[in-house]
Amino acid sequence: MITLKKQHRGYDKYESSGAGWLGSIPADWSTMKARYVFREINEKSVNGDETLLSVSEYYGVKPRGDVIDEGDWLTHAESLEGYKRCRKGDLVMNIMLAWKTGLGVSNFDGIVSPAYCVYRPVKKYHSRYLHYLLRTKLYTEEFGKSSTGIIDSRLRLYSDKFYKIPVVSPPLGVQQKIAEYLDEKCALIDDIIEGKEKQIEILEEQHAAIINRAATKGLDKNAEMKESGVEWVGKMPKTWEIKKLKTVFRFEKGKRAGLFTKEYVGDPKNIGEYPVYSGQTEDEGVMGRINSYIYDLDDTIFTTTVGAKVMTPMVIGGKFSLSQNCVLFIKQDKRIDVRYFYYQLFPMFKWEKDSIPSHMQPSLRVSDLNKYSIAFPIYEEQAKIANYIQEKTKFIDGFLKEIERSIFLLNEYKTSLISHVVTGRVKVA
Repeated sequence: MITLKKQHRGYDKYESSGAGWLGSIPADWSTMKARYVFREINEKSVNGDETLLSVSEYYGVKPRGDVIDEGDWLTHAESLEGYKRCRKGDLVMNIMLAWKTGLGVSNFDGIVSPAYCVYRPVKKYHSRYLHYLLRTKLYTEEFGKSSTGIIDSRLRLYSDKFYKIPVVSPPLGVQQKIAEYLDEKCALIDDIIEGKEKQIEILEEQHAAIINRAATKGLDKNAEMKESGVEWVGKMPKTWEIKKLKTVFRFEKGKRAGLFTKEYVGDPKNIGEYPVYSGQTEDEGVMGRINSYIYDLDDTIFTTTVGAKVMTPMVIGGKFSLSQNCVLFIKQDKRIDVRYFYYQLFPMFKWEKDSIPSHMQPSLRVSDLNKYSIAFPIYEEQAKIANYIQEKTKFIDGFLKEIERSIFLLNEYKTSLISHVVTGRVKVA
């Protein structure tokens, strides 16, 4: 078990850092404005032959070829000539995402987008220490405050603003100890998280197998089968039909465009009465609440049409509104068990997404839904299959939530550990 217990001891004496948001720091540490720590580098590539580097809020700086999927484009630019050169130890910053950890100290020589800023330490600093320090929440929040722009998607942290931010500066030997300690601890945490993510993959495969088998083959293993004529269904029970999806459901695009209107109330004591669904959050697709509704329906299905969760169906009902980035499936007949077709959409959408080239962003249009055909058992069998899947996947769903929760806590712990160590609240022996 990873613990901070032995590391709760701080330094012997603390003094004010001179910046309220940083608080106190160990007495033998100092702070130095970034202008005295870094100088901006604007060296351009002559022919663009160097290694193209990518900057991410998740990992910092890596060769782009190491982080893209097989078959994806390395870049859509016609030429990398004129891209900015950086060296190992340089700080690379996406100035539009500095507030969101879109920066890191590079461990590689290479080139980056001309829209990024490249900074080189002018004094002796340990590069990994700077990497950990400048990616803490303390600093990214300060980057956000120092950025120029009206909304988050337009914020930019320009050099003149960055240079005014104080950099916590322990003695070089202490920086090295901190970096080595965090490298070791973070690697251990990441290994544990990786193991849990593999568990999730296995459980999700089992989950999908239960759904796929029951939703397309039924529950009777001795049932006589026939070819469905639908590629993703394959063989199905002889008593089932194939129907066009559009004859089972009517499709309707979401109508809620104003996602940040006055109807949204931020005060937890006075939140909106009705949910607005978008599928973009983990909380059952709810993106907010509003004081008016558009739909009042029994159980129905919706899915996102763009974004990270495109073609990920969810079942909802009651009074609600739906974002414009979603499409609603409204049943055409009362004798339809929405749960069964919800389950059947998973293998159908997986087949559809697998057929899209990896370099293309998946999306879904309402007109696309008209081409789909689905397996259609009688109503009573739909209900039996839905009940069976619910029962069989209940344990897996619960276990998945536990693992996801533990990963969340491990990441929270790692974030807290880094912040406490790089700012001197916890002493590294």
